[in-house]
Amino acid sequence: MAILLIAIALSVTRGLLFSLAFTFSIYFLVKRQYIKAACGLALTVIIAVWGSNFVLSTSRLFDSYNHYKTYNQADPTLLGDRKYSDNGRATQATEVWQELSMSSALLGHGFGGGTVSRPVHMEISYLEIFHKQGLIGLTFWGCFALVIFAQYRKASASPVVDAFFYSTLFIFVESLTNQYINNPIGLSILLLSFCCMYKWRSQE
Repeated sequence: MAILLIAIALSVTRGLLFSLAFTFSIYFLVKRQYIKAACGLALTVIIAVWGSNFVLSTSRLFDSYNHYKTYNQADPTLLGDRKYSDNGRATQATEVWQELSMSSALLGHGFGGGTVSRPVHMEISYLEIFHKQGLIGLTFWGCFALVIFAQYRKASASPVVDAFFYSTLFIFVESLTNQYINNPIGLSILLLSFCCMYKWRSQE
C-alpha cells in the first residue's frame, strides 16, 4: 500500500489524490474512526483548494535546484501545466452550456456529439454524459450507483465487499475530474463490483 500511495503522490494527479482522500474519509467515517475521517476530509479540502498552487510552487522549487535559477525564474510547469488543464475543463463546461437546449438537457446531443475543443471525449465524465445523453444519462448512472450501494447494504460485512464498494465510490468521485465511469478504466471496476457483490450475496 505504501508503494501504491507513493506512486499516486508522485504522479502529481490532483484528481486521484482528491478522490483517494475523500474515499478514505468516508471509509473511516463509516467505521466511526472520526479523527482519521476528519484528517482525510481536511486533506481533501486542501487538495481541492490549494492543490494547483502546491504543484506550481513545487515545480519552481525543483527547477531552481536543478538549473541554479532563482525561485521566480524557475519553470512553474515542470510537473505539468495545471492551469492549462483547469482552463481546458472550464472551456468544455462553457461550450456545453452554450449548446444547451431544452431537448439536449433531457436527451443530450447523442453519443457522437462533442464540442469545439473536445469533439470526441471530455475530461469530466459527468459533463460528457450530460452533453451526450442529457439528464436521462445522468439518471442511469445515478441508478447504477444506487443499485451497487443497495447490494453493499444487503451483503454481510466483509473486507472483500468493502474493497469493491469503496473502489466504486472512488471511481464515481474521480469521475468529477477525469474520465472514469464512461471509460474502460473505471467501467471495469464498476461492473466487477456489481457482479462480485451480487455473487457474494447469492452465496450467503
